[in-house]
Amino acid sequence: MSAKRDYYEVLGVSKNTALNEIKAQYRKSALKFHPDRNKSPEAAEHFKEISEAYAVLSDPKKRQLYDQHGHAGVDGRYSTEDIFRGAGANFDDILSGLFGGRGRRTTGGFDSIFENLFGGRAQGFGGFGRQRGSDLLHETFVSLEDVLDGKRMELDLQKNVDCPDCNGSGCFPGTSKIKCSDCHGQGQVRISRNMGFSTFVTVQPCRKCGGQGTVIEKPCKKCKLGKVKGTKHISFELPAGIDNGDYVISGEGESIPDGVSGDLIIRVNVQPHPKFKRDGRDIFYDAQISMMDASLGKNLEVPTLEGFSKITVEPGSQPNAIIKLKGKGLSGRGFRGRGDQYVRFVVNIPKKLNRHQKDLLKDLEDSFD
Repeated sequence: MSAKRDYYEVLGVSKNTALNEIKAQYRKSALKFHPDRNKSPEAAEHFKEISEAYAVLSDPKKRQLYDQHGHAGVDGRYSTEDIFRGAGANFDDILSGLFGGRGRRTTGGFDSIFENLFGGRAQGFGGFGRQRGSDLLHETFVSLEDVLDGKRMELDLQKNVDCPDCNGSGCFPGTSKIKCSDCHGQGQVRISRNMGFSTFVTVQPCRKCGGQGTVIEKPCKKCKLGKVKGTKHISFELPAGIDNGDYVISGEGESIPDGVSGDLIIRVNVQPHPKFKRDGRDIFYDAQISMMDASLGKNLEVPTLEGFSKITVEPGSQPNAIIKLKGKGLSGRGFRGRGDQYVRFVVNIPKKLNRHQKDLLKDLEDSFD
């Protein structure tokens, strides 16, 4: 879904690296690639890459989503602004230490660096964001075979959709929104307060336009706001190797007028399999064999998720002995190749024997003396 490099690879750490070590590694990389120190053409892009990786891996919730679903879990749920929300103090603390605390937070400082690199002022660094629609939840059940190959999903969602009369603008057909007269299209207003010998200026969203910068002069008669209840058909792929958890599809949640659509959360439940048990990328299968098979050996076929594989029970195999079928397991996000299938020998001991069978086993026992 994403061509981005693995965040752990970007910072040069492993999945088990503790937060303080991640912070130290980011500090080291930021010192090397910060645009104020490194004037090479690639430095700004590297600095952006390592900063985004740190913003995700330093946040426990975002890091968990990334570990479960990779870039799809983070990019699908968070915008660039959302990724950096709440991380401002963290970055300020690290970067200010790098430059000797020279107070570069206002003109050309940390805010402007991120504004230039990420195309806007990320929330957590200042700025006003649009309202966001609520997330929608859909629960689904998949088989272990679906986990192996992935599964295409088709859904009809009942949600707000663009009004067909005004195409979602909220304006009467033939008209359009006009610039807000209070904020002059800026979406925000400045308020000055004189306090003694000082003047304090605060910036807040414009009340008249709700921070949008435009207003509807003549509303659509059908919807008033640009949205109506309707049905939207969506299709998407659940990737191979998916596990129990939430899979996020960005922007397919509830939409609101002049806002950002929420996300559609697909809650995946992997159903128990009648033959196999799963542990991450590996699967386990119990092969029932007789004590004669275990003693004398035997060639047999065991089921896999893709058919059957031939295995050999070596003479003298012990109960619970395990053999590995390499590459017959599942794929996993963040891993190369597939896991393995482990076959355990379950030796069946007969519960009832007739006299002749008992005599034969007794003779066999005596032969070992």
